[in-house]
Amino acid sequence: MTVSVTLPVDLLRAALVCCSTEETRYYLNGVCIQPSGHIVSTDGHRLFAGRFLEPWVEGEIIIPLATVKKALTGYKLDDIELKDARKAGGGCSLGDITFTPVDGTFPDWKRILPTGEGKEYTPDPDRPEDAPGRIQYNPVYYGDLAKISKVLTGGVNNVHVHVWTASSPAGVSFAGRDDVLCVLMPIRSNHGAWAETLNAVVPNRT
Repeated sequence: MTVSVTLPVDLLRAALVCCSTEETRYYLNGVCIQPSGHIVSTDGHRLFAGRFLEPWVEGEIIIPLATVKKALTGYKLDDIELKDARKAGGGCSLGDITFTPVDGTFPDWKRILPTGEGKEYTPDPDRPEDAPGRIQYNPVYYGDLAKISKVLTGGVNNVHVHVWTASSPAGVSFAGRDDVLCVLMPIRSNHGAWAETLNAVVPNRT
């Protein structure tokens, strides 16, 4: 039996941005297609998840990063077919490119998703670094969000970052796209409060 599904190319291109390239985390070196209808990628620091409408009846399959790149190079159509013929004695293919799926288990990405804006911040005297005003993310990832936005919306300014506390993941949404999200993990900040920077650069402002 051969099963197939049609995947949106823009979701695959966006997912490429968040794939890991670390050989030691080989199970993250690809784009995961899940039975829930999600296209997911992560490098452990940021995550992309997009939902496609056509059901995928097989178990999860991780398409290698190199395969996705090769299949999409010069590809002009909006959708591309994923086939899995392993139960029929064949192999897997994405468009015209055959591949061997990554042999690993993709992490439970849903458990790190931010719970939503209904959760209020409560100051913890034992964790002053957790205050909303001291949140820090890898600045390189902001540029990557712009790349994803360009793929998904055609513009780089259609990104909204939802922030709660400095130790919790930030949620990212894209204008006009209710089928995708990203998550950014915070990094430890060694910066002082904004007032310290302001007073150092512009003393005696008044």
